[in-house]
Amino acid sequence: MQKVFQYIQKYKMIEENDSVIVGVSGGADSVCLLFVLLEVRKKIPFSIQVVHIEHGIRGQDSLDDADFVDNLCKEKGIPFYLYSVDVVKAARDKKISVEEAGREARYEAFADAMERLNGNKIAVAHNANDQAETILWNLVRGSGLRGLCGTRPVRDCIIRPLLDTSRAEIESYLTERKIAYRTDITNLSDDYTRNKLRLHVLPYLEKELNGAATAHIAETGQHLQKIEAYMEEASRREAKDCICISNGKALIDTAIFSQKPEVIREYLCRFCLKEIGCGLRDIGSVHIDNLMKLPDLQSGRMIQLPGGYRAKRLPGQICIANEEEKPVEKAYMGFQEQELQVQVPGTYVIGGKRVIFTTEIYENQNIKEKAYTKWLDYDKIYNAVSLRSRRSGDYFITNREGGKKKLKSYFIDEKIPQDERDRILLLADGPHIMWIVGYRISEAYKVTEDTKILLKIQVEQEAD
Repeated sequence: MQKVFQYIQKYKMIEENDSVIVGVSGGADSVCLLFVLLEVRKKIPFSIQVVHIEHGIRGQDSLDDADFVDNLCKEKGIPFYLYSVDVVKAARDKKISVEEAGREARYEAFADAMERLNGNKIAVAHNANDQAETILWNLVRGSGLRGLCGTRPVRDCIIRPLLDTSRAEIESYLTERKIAYRTDITNLSDDYTRNKLRLHVLPYLEKELNGAATAHIAETGQHLQKIEAYMEEASRREAKDCICISNGKALIDTAIFSQKPEVIREYLCRFCLKEIGCGLRDIGSVHIDNLMKLPDLQSGRMIQLPGGYRAKRLPGQICIANEEEKPVEKAYMGFQEQELQVQVPGTYVIGGKRVIFTTEIYENQNIKEKAYTKWLDYDKIYNAVSLRSRRSGDYFITNREGGKKKLKSYFIDEKIPQDERDRILLLADGPHIMWIVGYRISEAYKVTEDTKILLKIQVEQEAD
């Protein structure tokens, strides 16, 4: 189909010399995909290898499907690889639905095949009807804008060449060419959630409301994907001044975060979860709503997230991390024994952090407050500057009148947990704390209209 070839080109799904693993169940969609890719291979040179997953659900019918795909591959001279999985047992062991267990089994098989067969692309046969079903299902379960985007044409190494092609077009293609395929009788059963949408909801919409309902729903997903891509990029930019990602945890500056528009805050929450490895698949609107409320709660409050993650309210911050991995201890291992004398300009690594010092002329430019980038008055520094953890006698200036406060008292007043205090990085001018990193700076070093030279300090995660 020329339409599919153009869709492949539009999203750069297949390039010359790619090694494509094709998932073929034997049904109409996947058989069509295989034949279309064989046609595409006449225009773009790439290799094809077929993977079939036998789920063990339908007895002899399931085994016959595997034989059908095996014979088809022999006929076309294509390498064939069979994976057999007891999906019912997997669902029972993992306490998930058979549908979800089947999906996990398929992608585990694809990942294994990618590694063993040196593949770099996985082609699956989702079509426009599947897309409409996905969008409707996400709509009724309340998954938000991200879910209403449906399935992406390309995600990492997975490509979906038929995503813009309807099931009717697929069946017409096969009928015209007299290409045989298998029919999975479980697709006709109401026991599976997706089947109810496929067999009842979408046909009703097309019959009673609009004959092109399925196509319009899928097209809406394409439009929303563009909006989603823009919002993700916008949130990445917005994250720079209020979020620090470090060793599997995210720290959010609540003062800056709370000033941002609500929709940006929602995307920033998802950005944090994605960056620290908390998969978004199990994240629902209730989790995002709870994260959004956390800045208004008292220090020490906590919410649980899927996958063993939790978000904790700290003074001036929210920390999102996997509680089982204890990322804070890992990130600051051995930090208490370190002290680095600082020369400007310079770059230093301590406690898993890279700290960059530079100077610049102050010309009354606007200085934007950021959680992990600070600007200080360079001429107000009198002693040797160091990076270290806390010591007895440490203090900082709390106001323009020169009022002092012991660091110990600050930690107590801000309810910073005892076991976290030794892991907080400090920028010190002797016993005078210039910056409690991630919290606040001393008023004594703040930039004023009389400042001539700025000291800029940036704290970043050290690359592995």
